[in-house]
Amino acid sequence: MIKNVVFDLGQVLVAFPWQKFMMDLYKNEEMVKKVGDATVASPLWKEVDRGAIPLQELIEQCVKANPEIEKEITEFFRRKNEIAVPFPFAKEWIEEVKEYGKKVYLLSNYSEESYLYMEERAEFPKLIDGKVISYSIMHVKPEAEIYQSLVSTYDLDPTESIFLDDVEENLEAAKKFGFQTLLVKEPLTARKELRDIITKSL
Repeated sequence: MIKNVVFDLGQVLVAFPWQKFMMDLYKNEEMVKKVGDATVASPLWKEVDRGAIPLQELIEQCVKANPEIEKEITEFFRRKNEIAVPFPFAKEWIEEVKEYGKKVYLLSNYSEESYLYMEERAEFPKLIDGKVISYSIMHVKPEAEIYQSLVSTYDLDPTESIFLDDVEENLEAAKKFGFQTLLVKEPLTARKELRDIITKSL
């Protein structure tokens, strides 16, 4: 019996097309790779999601390591909150899940600035029953502490919960707690798969 549906954000409810965003900015594939490696693909990026270092420190460290592209890095960070855009069906998807009588939670790696920016502009966060976002507890997926925080904060039974994420490693960590899981390769397909799982469990 599934009582709770737990959603990741990026590439599940929210698009994060950073390569396209950078290409629109720089019009140059080589520059996209350079800036991507210096920012989004840098190990420091996850530390901002963790809340371990402030955004300004991340920017300074990225620039220090890549001074030849300081202008491009600075421009990227100035506009980075524009990248994440809720999928047009996100609100409808959550409404559908709740119509089945399920509670809905968010469990995601996100920096404070980016999450608050997205939350203010999206409709679906108003519908959820709770959330654990990485910056607020200084732990990121797939670390055990972030799953434990969700379970403890909302008194969830993981065996009655299903977790949707686009990263297999994050799902494997959730399984250790007893969560059912669904790998999201394409959100609309995942929506149908989740609907089938829920209806079979009714």
